Amino acid sequence: MKIVLLLCMMMAVSLGISSKLSHAKKLEELRGSKLGKTILNLVNLHSSVEGPISELIEAIEELIADINTNIDEVEYKFQVRTNEHNSYVAQVGQQLQDAEQDIARMIDVIDNLLIPRRDQIRNKIESLIQYDEFNRKNVDETTLLREQEHEAYLQQIEEDNDALDAIDDAINLVSSLSNPSLLQIKNIKFTLKRLSSKQWNRVHQGPTHGTSFTLDCIKLKFQ
Repeated sequence: MKIVLLLCMMMAVSLGISSKLSHAKKLEELRGSKLGKTILNLVNLHSSVEGPISELIEAIEELIADINTNIDEVEYKFQVRTNEHNSYVAQVGQQLQDAEQDIARMIDVIDNLLIPRRDQIRNKIESLIQYDEFNRKNVDETTLLREQEHEAYLQQIEEDNDALDAIDDAINLVSSLSNPSLLQIKNIKFTLKRLSSKQWNRVHQGPTHGTSFTLDCIKLKFQ
């Protein structure tokens, strides 16, 4: 009903029925909008052809219906886009929440599992390094001691061989004492002198002590 009254008022203005100031103001307001301009154009067109007012009202109602339909379609599309946007925002929000939970879990794993495990592994490595250094030092010391024992062993073998040679010389000397000649006595004194010059470093040399006693007796006999 309001639309019909508005149309009648515009038609009255367009046909020159009323020239009041309020009508002029309404006319200016209509000209300030796209819909008002469209309606004024229809009124002018209808006035120029002098058609019935019912046709003009029908045309304007059809225009308004089209506009309302267009508005409904726009609102529907906007609502669809709004729903899609809200769904997307909710989906992204859930993804962000899941990501935050994953990050919190990973931080918890790092703080409570990985870092302590890293420290344990680091301490284990340090212990292995220290153990390796100890073993290397122990091997070096054992190797040096073994070399010293080997040198002492070779020296002992040499002394034992010298002792055996001296014993053989003493036995040969004793066996030639039955009836010694002057040349034999001279050789015996030389042998005694050579035997006396030998050094034995072994503490427990039973045969060597016996040989030393025998040599002392022989020396007394030929002095």
